[in-house]
Amino acid sequence: MERTDIDGILRFSEEVRELKVVDRVGWKRRGILSPESVAEHSFCVAMLAMVLADIEGLDTLKVVKMSLLHDLAETRLLDLDPKAKRYFDKKTRQTAKERVMAEILTSLPQHIGAEYLQLWEEYEDGVTPESRLVKQVDSLEMLIQAKQYEEYGHVGLDEWWQNPYDFERIPLLLYKLLNSKRSAQKR
Repeated sequence: MERTDIDGILRFSEEVRELKVVDRVGWKRRGILSPESVAEHSFCVAMLAMVLADIEGLDTLKVVKMSLLHDLAETRLLDLDPKAKRYFDKKTRQTAKERVMAEILTSLPQHIGAEYLQLWEEYEDGVTPESRLVKQVDSLEMLIQAKQYEEYGHVGLDEWWQNPYDFERIPLLLYKLLNSKRSAQKR
């Protein structure tokens, strides 16, 4: 391995570490003073997606890699909640994410960066069983976090439960169980 590869890997690691200080903005807007970071969210997505991929017989390594990569662009673009996203059309946001991902991944050895970029693009497209699972788990993990914040006494999180999620199979069953537990607690 060449010195430039080692330098690039260190730069990549330093970039990834930024996710530890990028707060999930939607929670802050709802008055949660110390919300989870994007890194914490991505880790939880990866763990749950790994289990579900194994259960469903999908390519678990691909699912874990997608889960860890899915919000990497937020190291530079931060976490935009729906209120902020409305000021940028979808194409502008997508172009920015693509540019950031390409820049971040160029610090890695070429074949690895190319693989990760392809996996991230597959996730963004949301067509394969693995990418659909990660997208579902991304939303499901957000709801699990919302329920946890509600258990801590935070209010005003109902809008998360009113979104039309496209869950299927096991994520759908988990969503129904989570929602029923939430309803029982609110009584």
